[in-house]
This record gives sequence, C-alpha cells and structure tokens, in this order.
Amino acid sequence: MDMNRNNPAAKPLSPEDGFSLLEILMAVAVFAIGVLGIAGLQVQATNKTTHSRLFTEAYTVACDQIEAIYLMPYTDANITAGTHTVGNTGPGNRYNLSYTVTDNLGPTPPANTKTITVTVSINASSLLPVTITFTKAQIQDIS
Repeated sequence: MDMNRNNPAAKPLSPEDGFSLLEILMAVAVFAIGVLGIAGLQVQATNKTTHSRLFTEAYTVACDQIEAIYLMPYTDANITAGTHTVGNTGPGNRYNLSYTVTDNLGPTPPANTKTITVTVSINASSLLPVTITFTKAQIQDIS
C-alpha cells in the first residue's frame, strides 16, 4: 500500500532529501568533541573536590590540636619553647602534624604569653600545608 497515493500533497522523495553520510559523520564528530570536553571537566571537578576534602580535614586536625593545647596548663611540658612533632594523625593517618612554641617576653606580644604555630601537611600530596598561629596566655588566679 503506497502512502503517497492516498495523500495528494505528499511529494516523492528526491536524492536531496534526508542526510548524507558526511553530514552524519560531522554531527558525530562535533558531539564527540563536546563529550570529551565534558569528561575533562569532570576529571578536574573530581580533583578539586578531593583537594577540598583533604584541606578541610587538615584544617580540622589543626583545630583539634589547638583545642588540645588550649586545655593544657600554661606550664605543661608539651608547650615548652621549641618545635614539637606529633607525627601522622587524622583520618587515615595521612596528615603530618607539628607545632612550634615561642615564649613571649613582652612588650609586643605581651609577656606571659606563648605564640604557637600549628602546621599540618598532607602526606603524599602537593597541596600546601595548613598553618594556624595563635597566642596562649598565662591565666593568673586573682582570688
């Protein structure tokens, strides 16, 4: 049954109708280039997400150490002047933690304070270390 016989407005197909093989190949090539570009962006996004997670974990490890130091008495042996190495710590033991303590004799920074710099580097990573500096004061009982 011929569909064109029943529909007088339908015209017969000519060689110019439809797509040529070259047009289809060009469309596939353009599509493939677009897909490759998106795949490259996906790899970059995954790397950036991993770096962000590692940095956040390193920052958390540094903050945990700062809280531990704040809870120590001012004369604790763990916060004497010098560099203290804690070693590998944090999730998966992938972070190297150390801190440096400097006794302040005043006037700037004030006497009876310690400047403490906590540094957390990420093992087997090219990311820069996280460094946080803070001051611990000797609190005197005024009672």
